[in-house]
Amino acid sequence: MRPAFTELVPVAETYIGSDFYFDDSQDRGSVASQLYHEVSTDELVVLKQSDRRRFKVEDCLTSKAIPALRAAVCNFVVGGVIRRLQSERAGSRRPKSSFSSTPKRPEPYMHGKKMS
Repeated sequence: MRPAFTELVPVAETYIGSDFYFDDSQDRGSVASQLYHEVSTDELVVLKQSDRRRFKVEDCLTSKAIPALRAAVCNFVVGGVIRRLQSERAGSRRPKSSFSSTPKRPEPYMHGKKMS
């Protein structure tokens, strides 16, 4: 399900798609295996409910209730800063980046396997 506010954009030659994130991530020899990390159902439930006793959005960088998502955001920010510093030192344009989180695997993917 796509949120109502999203818009499709042209696909660039450097686009990395779902095969990379879902299929290649199962191959320990692929760099994709280092990118994809499954978020537990418990973590998704915490985000879905409005129970501030379990999770407060202002504590998202320190909360133990969402470890996988917290690590993903922190790694993205750190990686983005490193790339920006590298670009500045090289005298090149700032790189553009985006963060994507998919709470459900798109069909026909189930538990890391393509279903026929």
